[in-house]
Amino acid sequence: MPMKKEELLKTTFICTTILVSVIFFWINLWKMRAPAPVISQGEHQQSVNVLSVQGKGEVYAAPDMATLSISLSKTAPTTKEAQHFVATKMSEVQSLLKNFPIKAEDIQTQNITIGTEYDYGFGGGERKVKGYTATYAMALTLRELDAKKAKVLEDLINTLSGIEGVGIESLSYDIRDKTDLFRQARSLAMEKAKQKANELAKLGGVRIGKPIALSEEVDATPFFARKAMASQSNVAFADEASAEEGTSTIALGQLKVSVAINVSYPLM
Repeated sequence: MPMKKEELLKTTFICTTILVSVIFFWINLWKMRAPAPVISQGEHQQSVNVLSVQGKGEVYAAPDMATLSISLSKTAPTTKEAQHFVATKMSEVQSLLKNFPIKAEDIQTQNITIGTEYDYGFGGGERKVKGYTATYAMALTLRELDAKKAKVLEDLINTLSGIEGVGIESLSYDIRDKTDLFRQARSLAMEKAKQKANELAKLGGVRIGKPIALSEEVDATPFFARKAMASQSNVAFADEASAEEGTSTIALGQLKVSVAINVSYPLM
């Protein structure tokens, strides 16, 4: 006997309700039985069970290049006079440099300035122009430096300091190619880091695994020696005895190349 329309709709509603209830039941059951996320716990475990150390490697070598910074300065009643003086002395310097083993590409102009000099008098009175100062700064690089070239450097300093208006500003040393030095310092730093980590792990009664993080800090600053001098003093780098003889004492010494390596080891 066919079902009436009202009974068919009622039966369909009841079946749909039962089906939806079953679906929600299984979804809730799956959520309850699913394992809890372990990512955050693992990250916390990793951050706690890590030993971080730093190893530092240092190697030394003699410099093979030197850079001499000089300046020419003159104060005169007019800018034209000041510039003319500096230009004349610069020509003299460039002529003298032809007698030394310095290539044209190793002669660099660093700065050119022209400034006004004022006289303020006593008691903060009205300022008056007392002259104009022209300054020319340049850097000279001497390469393939060794004991023989060190003597050439001495001669260069003494020759330049004998020119009126020339000031010896600074002398710096460097090493042209530090590739092998960095390699040695890096290897030494890594060995020290591993040694330190093993010692700490032994004291703590644990073992370390392979490194999981590495970072490097490099220090290879050129040696920089500076002695301020008045442009009119015409005194080079020398002690009292050598100054009387007109010579300059140059000690090349050694430069340091330093590498620090930060290493993180997992604890086993």
